[in-house]
Parts: sequence; structure tokens; C-alpha cells
Amino acid sequence: MNNLKITAIEVDEVKFPLKDVTKDYNGFNLVYKKNSNQIGVTYVLKVFTNQGVVGEYVGGDSPSFPQILNMFASYLIDKNPLNRELIYKMLKEL
Repeated sequence: MNNLKITAIEVDEVKFPLKDVTKDYNGFNLVYKKNSNQIGVTYVLKVFTNQGVVGEYVGGDSPSFPQILNMFASYLIDKNPLNRELIYKMLKEL
């Protein structure tokens, strides 16, 4: 795994039903409300490598998540995904 490199990054949106849940008075927090329904949204980030290893992260509910990822995805291509501290430092400096 010495020559492991990121070859592609993909983001998928996942929607799922939330039963007995609604938003509170400010429209931000989810609260219990009997017989109410909401649609939950989250994102799945997939990182593909040249050796067939795929890393996945599920989380994030911001509608801007895919756009933010696209901003720095090109910086991650050809980087070794095992160098997490170096990648973190590089992204923090962007």
C-alpha cells in the first residue's frame, strides 16, 4: 500500500423518512411531534484509490456539502489517503 493514491471522489445524497418528527420554531432543530413526517437528508462521501480500496464517510446534512467538497476534491487526487494529517493540514490552509 505504499503507492496508494486517491483516484476519484464521489458524493451521493441520501434521503430517508423521519416519522413523528418536525422542525422547531426556528426551523433548524428536529423535535418530536406525533403523526408528523419529515424527509431527512445526508451525504455519503466515497474515496476511490488506484488499488481498489474505497473509503466511505456518511454524515453531513448541509445542502452545500457537495459544493464544498468539489472545491477541494482536485487537491486530493493523487494524494495518499493514509497521509491523513498531511491532507488535513493542506485542506486547513486552503
